[in-house]
Amino acid sequence: MLDTNATVIKAELSPISIKVEYQFPWQEVTETEPAEPVGVKMKDGTLYPDISMGGNSMGYGPDGSDIISNTFPIDRIIDVEQVESLLFIKSYPENEEPMTEDNFYVVPIE
Repeated sequence: MLDTNATVIKAELSPISIKVEYQFPWQEVTETEPAEPVGVKMKDGTLYPDISMGGNSMGYGPDGSDIISNTFPIDRIIDVEQVESLLFIKSYPENEEPMTEDNFYVVPIE
């Protein structure tokens, strides 16, 4: 994710939750924040952009590394075999327009 200096290093998807680990340089004073994972793009092109049910667990590991872990339950059951990419928020649309793929960093799952 070029604008945030974050690099996704691991993702674990289950039908009811998502866990993402990404490298983001630790900062004494927060200058930028890593983009937050918020949804998925399916292989058929369908976007599920706001599927977090809240209750996110996010933070750096206890070992002082620059790896952030973000885990959250999702509001629907997904077929993880049909997930193509993870969606990270890049920007919010103006004037209550619907979100489109342009509002996200789209990170393909390998």
